[in-house]
Amino acid sequence: MRTRRRIVRWYLCRLVAAAALGLLVSRTALAQAPVNVGKFRSWMAVMLQEAGARFCYVHGEPFRRRGVDNGRGATYVQVVQLPLPAERHTDELLLTAGYPYQRKSTATLNIDGKIFRLMTQEDTAWTEDVTVDPALVRAMKGGRRMVVRGTTDSGAATVDTYSLNGFTAAYRAAAAACGTK
Repeated sequence: MRTRRRIVRWYLCRLVAAAALGLLVSRTALAQAPVNVGKFRSWMAVMLQEAGARFCYVHGEPFRRRGVDNGRGATYVQVVQLPLPAERHTDELLLTAGYPYQRKSTATLNIDGKIFRLMTQEDTAWTEDVTVDPALVRAMKGGRRMVVRGTTDSGAATVDTYSLNGFTAAYRAAAAACGTK
């Protein structure tokens, strides 16, 4: 079950990342382009229809990135709202670091002093236990700042800082667009 969940989350992360890139770079990059539901300060609400399913997510980028500036790719956090009837949750946090993480490392996410540990694979990170995601999203809704720390495959430390200003409004807009809450 845990391995299957990792594979599903990794695939979903890639799908959403491709959609985000398509929205930010070129609306013609995907057959069914993501729809920008709204921009709310530092966060954007997005809807994507893929293979008959509708996914909504909240997308945010750091206002400060430290470490590995040379050649680092896109860095962002997304909260995907999944309308999956077989699951007890809808929210999943997916983080893209813009570099490959050190093998078997973890990343930490700090929201105003509340620490969450994230497992890593390639250039992505997420919570190992999906039951943690609702608490993480609640912390993001009530928080002011989020700091993500990770380690690159070469051992360099990174620190990315996000403003949570506008997260709650973007979250609500995404939920309304997909009817998830």
